[in-house]
Amino acid sequence: MPHEFRNPDLEWNGNTLRVRWGKYPTVDLVPDPVYPKMWRVRYPDGKRSDILNRTRARDAAKTILCAILNNDPEPHSAPPMRSASQPVGDIGPEPKRAHTSLSQGLATLACRPLQS
Repeated sequence: MPHEFRNPDLEWNGNTLRVRWGKYPTVDLVPDPVYPKMWRVRYPDGKRSDILNRTRARDAAKTILCAILNNDPEPHSAPPMRSASQPVGDIGPEPKRAHTSLSQGLATLACRPLQS
C-alpha cells in the first residue's frame, strides 16, 4: 500500500516546502513582484498561484504538495473561498439590529455635558 503524504511528512527549508525524506517534487513560495508582502506558490511545473499573504500561501503550499504527492487528479485547484454562484457582496439578508449603531451611541455620549 503506497504511503499517503500528510502535513507532518513535510518541512520548510527557507521558502521551499519539501518531503522530509527522499527525492520528491517541491513547491516554493515566491514574493509577488508588484505587491509587497504578498506571495505566490510556485508549483513543480513552474505555474504560480494567485497572490496570497504569507500565512495563507504556506497553508496552500502544504495542501498543494500533499495533493501532488498523493496523485490527486486536480492538484492545481484549491477549494473556493466562496461559491462561484454567490456574488462577492452577497452575504445574505441584513441582520436586524437591536441597538443603535456604535457611531450613533458614541456621538450621543460625546454631546452630553459632563456632570459634576
